[in-house]
Amino acid sequence: MPAGTAAKAAVEGPAKGMARDLGPDKIRVVTVIPGWIAMRRRIDPWLTPKAEAEPLKPRCLNEKLYPPDLARMVLWLASDASRMCAGQLWVVDGGWMWRSFPS
Repeated sequence: MPAGTAAKAAVEGPAKGMARDLGPDKIRVVTVIPGWIAMRRRIDPWLTPKAEAEPLKPRCLNEKLYPPDLARMVLWLASDASRMCAGQLWVVDGGWMWRSFPS
């Protein structure tokens, strides 16, 4: 089993259980799973050209994910606009996880 799959499963189960248990108290539990986040080279000096190209593999939106993109999702989930969202996993990756699926 790939490490990413195991990590997602390790987060998904407890999040759904907590959402079920805390929902009656009007506490929402949601999980945000980010994809590859583009950073400047000076922040991550160990980023090799090969690793830097990794996020550029084909994806649905064909764009890099930047920290403000992730922040917008978290802010939306914290707002009243998402008041009926509970127990879900929100994947913010520009469709990167679908890169290996045949079209």
